[in-house]
Amino acid sequence: MAHLLRYGASVNTSILRANPKHNFAHTHALQVFDSSSIYSMIPKNGCTTLRVSIALANGMIADRSQWEWVHLNNDSFRPNLKDLGLARYRFTILRCPYGRLVSCYLEKIVRRSPDAAKFQAATGISDLDPLTFRQFCGALAQLDVLRSNLHWRPQIDFLVYADYDDYFCFESFGAIAATLDTRIGLRIVDARPMARHDSSQYETVDASCGFADAELRDLEAMLDSGRYPRPGQFYDAALIEQTGTIYRDDLVLYQQHCPGKGLFAA
Repeated sequence: MAHLLRYGASVNTSILRANPKHNFAHTHALQVFDSSSIYSMIPKNGCTTLRVSIALANGMIADRSQWEWVHLNNDSFRPNLKDLGLARYRFTILRCPYGRLVSCYLEKIVRRSPDAAKFQAATGISDLDPLTFRQFCGALAQLDVLRSNLHWRPQIDFLVYADYDDYFCFESFGAIAATLDTRIGLRIVDARPMARHDSSQYETVDASCGFADAELRDLEAMLDSGRYPRPGQFYDAALIEQTGTIYRDDLVLYQQHCPGKGLFAA
C-alpha cells in the first residue's frame, strides 16, 4: 500500500517536482536498502548516528572509523518516488523543540561553526560576541531567518510523509536501537563519541539568573572551561511563549508522539 506524502498535493497548481515543500522533505529522506525502509532525517535529532548506521547497513562504509563519509554523502541514499510510495517501514526521530534550539545555539552559534556565519549573513549581525539566546530567538521570528539553516529549521519541514510507522523520541534514544533492530534489523552505531556532538564531556552548571541574556562570549568561555549550561535555564516565561509560537507545529507534533517528555514536561 502506498503512503500519503505530507506535501505531495500541497501545491496542486504545478507538477510535483516544482513543489518546494515536498522536494525539501524528499531531499532529507534516506533509504535502508535491504528492508525497503525510509528514515526522515532531522538535523540535531541524532541524525549523525542514524546516517552512520545506515551507511554501514547499506555497505557504503566498512566500519565506524569512516563515519565522516556521511557528511559529504547526504543524498547517496535518497529514494525515488516509487521507493517512497512502496516503503515497508517509515520512521523519524522527534526532539523537544526547546531542547533542540538550545543545543543548536550552543553547538552551532556559540561554537562559531560555519552555520554561525550563515546566521550572520541572514540577519546582518556583524559581531557575535554580545549576542544572547534571547536575541537569537528573536531573529528566528523572521521566516527567512527561521528557514535559512537546517539546524534550526522547523522539524515538520523534514517529514516527507503525512504519517510514520514509528515516531521516536530523541529524549529516549536508548530505546530506538532495540526497536529498529527488531523491526528492520538495523544495528545502531552510536556516532556521538566520534562526532563529539553531545554534552557528556561537560560538567553541567546552573546560574542563579539563568542564561537567556548571557552574552555569547561568556558562554563560549564556559564551554571552553568544560562546563555546560543547563538547557532549561535558557528560558523564562516570555521565551517559552515566543519559542512555542515560532515552533508551534513542531511542539504539537512532539507532544502528540512524545507525551510527558521534553524540557518542560510536568
